[in-house]
Amino acid sequence: MLDLEHATGEPQLLIEATRWRIRPPSRRTANRSRLRVAGHPLHPLLVHFPIALWTIAVAAELGGWAAGRNWWAVSFDCQALGAIAAIVAMAAGFADYVALPRAHPAADTAVFHMLAMGGAWLLFVSSLALRGLPASEAPPHGRLVYRFGVGVSSDPPTGRL
Repeated sequence: MLDLEHATGEPQLLIEATRWRIRPPSRRTANRSRLRVAGHPLHPLLVHFPIALWTIAVAAELGGWAAGRNWWAVSFDCQALGAIAAIVAMAAGFADYVALPRAHPAADTAVFHMLAMGGAWLLFVSSLALRGLPASEAPPHGRLVYRFGVGVSSDPPTGRL
């Protein structure tokens, strides 16, 4: 049951009504998501996919370095799939944000969350871009090294730097 008394003894609904300058929302409609699946909001369901894929991507990089193996392809694929899944999750989250009234107390937190998660998405997409294309599709400077072997030593490694 709702506690309608504030610490000062004033009814909580009057304080909220003053803050909103309109009729306060009911508990049932204040945080309703526009996009729902089987009665559950879609955004919280979708965010698990990019988080899991990006976590696997980082683990593959660290595990590859620790084990001395090249797990770059696993990391790259997980980052790419995570970026695609994040676009879908961000679209669902934006639909929820648009559904919030402007004066809603969660609006500022939602903007911060949107900026932080958009920044994380940009970091992973930037990582994908910095990794570049496969050697056959690399820009001219990449083709010089990977296709034509320019600057690559043909001597066997000696074990010294």
